[in-house]
Amino acid sequence: MGLRTQPFENEDEFQYFTLFRDKTALEISPYFKTQTWRKLVLQAASLPSIRHAAIAIGALDKVSTLLLQRSSLPADGEKSDPDFHHHFAVQQYSRAINRMKGDATAGNQDLRTTLITSLVIIWFESYHGNRKLAQAQIQNALRMIRAWKESFRDSEVEAPLGFSSPQPGVVEHDLVRIFG
Repeated sequence: MGLRTQPFENEDEFQYFTLFRDKTALEISPYFKTQTWRKLVLQAASLPSIRHAAIAIGALDKVSTLLLQRSSLPADGEKSDPDFHHHFAVQQYSRAINRMKGDATAGNQDLRTTLITSLVIIWFESYHGNRKLAQAQIQNALRMIRAWKESFRDSEVEAPLGFSSPQPGVVEHDLVRIFG
């Protein structure tokens, strides 16, 4: 395996992550400042939990692409089977969730990482068609943001009105606004 694939366990992970980075991330965030947004998520993908979630979302994008092309292209073995990519997506998502739970339980996850984690869960669940789970995750993220902002009520730091960050050095305005 080459140097460029080192954080990945195999070529499939690398290819799905590349698809997420180059295509999917741009398509699922059309309402945000694309470069800011892309930089935020791709930097966070250095964490295994978020990287596995990004790989899972890239694999779901591959499923979608194959299903759209299915009627016009002849089958080309396992890699053209949407079920193969869907199975891979679910495996990666399961790994991501397990890592996220472990990090959160161990106290190894700050609010910024937790919000980015929430975001990738929302994307996966939405892409996968689980709107209720995505909506529940949005509500959880909003509760975390409100509680965090509330913690500044009695301090000298003034939490701005609306969806902006009271401490942009801890959690960027753009990340807070994504949930607004």
